[in-house]
Amino acid sequence: MLLLLTANRAFGIRMSVDLLRRGILPLWAAPGAGLWLCRQHDTCGAMLDGRNGLPRIERICAALRRENPDMPIALLLPDGAVAAGAPDRLIRQCADADILRETIAFCTEVCGWRARMSTYALTVGETPEETRYLGYPLRLAPRELCILRFLFFRAPGTVSAFELLSVCFPENTQRAANLAVQIGNINRRAREVAGLPLIENVYGKGYRLCGGIVKPV
Repeated sequence: MLLLLTANRAFGIRMSVDLLRRGILPLWAAPGAGLWLCRQHDTCGAMLDGRNGLPRIERICAALRRENPDMPIALLLPDGAVAAGAPDRLIRQCADADILRETIAFCTEVCGWRARMSTYALTVGETPEETRYLGYPLRLAPRELCILRFLFFRAPGTVSAFELLSVCFPENTQRAANLAVQIGNINRRAREVAGLPLIENVYGKGYRLCGGIVKPV
């Protein structure tokens, strides 16, 4: 998961939605939550937006580096600014499309991100067309695919409804009741193609992939 810290809420939402569409799981927040989020979540990299409040972002960058010396960090800088905090990649201020392209390159080349996740039973691709269950195509809506991808990423662990909503719906467009409906849709589609559900509800804790689909290493 990519930790995206920015003081610009609109930018954070746009970037998160675009990254989700490309199979990358971002968790975006204001800079003040950066260290706490990194401690609470499995993050494989961080992208820090220093265009508003660069000194604070550089302090967070340095703190992340001390606590997670092997975690790749990218720093988005305004024109003419000098980097500090030892980031692995610098991204200069540019159009959103160019920032997105640079961020995807960072995830791919530095963080080692790959769109395809697979076991003997389930393959979750970057697009619904690439996703298969027991060899059968599993054609999900884009947000349903994001839910399945996040549960795969965290398997065999359980993910709370709050965390699923935070990651898969960064623009705050969904409620827990809607999430249950979408998970029901995923399981209905899975039963249609393979006769078995994909996701189970762990009472009082959240959701996880059904046992045997993704086993602990």
